[in-house]
Amino acid sequence: MTNSSQPKLYTRTTKWYNLAYLAFIAFTSSTLVITTVLGTYEDTDVSGVEVIRSGVMAVVGIAAIVGISLDKTWSRWAAIATYGCFIFVLIEGFVNSLLADSALTMALNSSELIAFRGLRIVMIIPALVGVGLLMDKPSADPA
Repeated sequence: MTNSSQPKLYTRTTKWYNLAYLAFIAFTSSTLVITTVLGTYEDTDVSGVEVIRSGVMAVVGIAAIVGISLDKTWSRWAAIATYGCFIFVLIEGFVNSLLADSALTMALNSSELIAFRGLRIVMIIPALVGVGLLMDKPSADPA
C-alpha cells in the first residue's frame, strides 16, 4: 500500500498499457516454456537458450506486472528489461528469416513469409511505445 501523499510513479495510461503488453509477453514466453517442457513442441528445433530466455522473460515480466500494479520504482527497470529482451527476440527472428534457410522459411510460401516478417516489425512498435511511456515522468499535478 502506498502513501496517499506520495506522488504516483505511473500515469493511468502508462500503468494499464504496460500491464496489458507485459501480460502478453509473459503469456507468450511462458507458453513456449511450458510446451517445450511438456514435449508438445516436438516439430521445431527449440534450443535450450531459447527456453531459458523465454523463462526469464516470463518471470521478469510477471515481476514487472506485480511491481507496476503496486507502484514500485524497480518495476520500471524490470519492464524495460523485458521489453528489451522481447525486441531482441523479434529482431533476431526477423534477421534469421532473412538469412537462414530454416524449416520455417522453407515451409512458408513467399506471401506468408512476408506477413510473418511484417508481424514481427509491427510487434516491435507497441514495445517501443511501452518503453517510451515508462521513461516519461508523470506530471506533478494531481489533476
